[in-house]
Amino acid sequence: MTSGIGVRRWVLAIVLTLTPFTLTSLPLVWLSSQQGIEWTYSLFGKDHPLNFGGNPAEVLSHLLNWILMTGCTAGLCSTLIATSLLKADADRSPPFAFLPAVLYGIAALGLLGWTGCLDSRHGEGAVVISFMLFFGPCTFLSAIAALRLLASRASLRVRILCVTAVLVMSGAFQWVYEHSGTGGPNILVFPLLFCQVGAWWFVGRRLSRKCPQWVE
Repeated sequence: MTSGIGVRRWVLAIVLTLTPFTLTSLPLVWLSSQQGIEWTYSLFGKDHPLNFGGNPAEVLSHLLNWILMTGCTAGLCSTLIATSLLKADADRSPPFAFLPAVLYGIAALGLLGWTGCLDSRHGEGAVVISFMLFFGPCTFLSAIAALRLLASRASLRVRILCVTAVLVMSGAFQWVYEHSGTGGPNILVFPLLFCQVGAWWFVGRRLSRKCPQWVE
């Protein structure tokens, strides 16, 4: 019985980790077609919520940035929940509890390669550079901050609530800083990404203090 529960927990953890990347791959399949590219270009000059940029290629680049950052942020959140699920009701970390993190890294690199390839062919070629300068460091620092959340003894429910709150906040921030009519990055990207990292640090620090790790 215990073995069966453990297997189901592992399956659920893997599914949780990969689900955000599976969902974000769906619009990329569409954008990989000629119809998808033409549709994205047609958004320029229209009063459309996805008209992010100042020219057709920039609209595509910002849309790819949005997909990439959404996938990485949602993937980080789901990986934290998956790892928390594996550690639930366990005094010690189970073997291979790092697997969700490994899957997350591989999936994130795959998503970066896919969006970067589409951007180099049909966009402004700024997706990889933007990730290296802005989104990559933000994701890396957020992941480091999130380690405190895993180190705490907070319940799975509390962790889910905290992670969901940060995810919603990150999505709202991204909707603001992706829009740019200047041909360059939106100036709000710097303070909003800083706030996003700060939110992860605040949540991790708060939980580690309120629910410190037990010391045997």
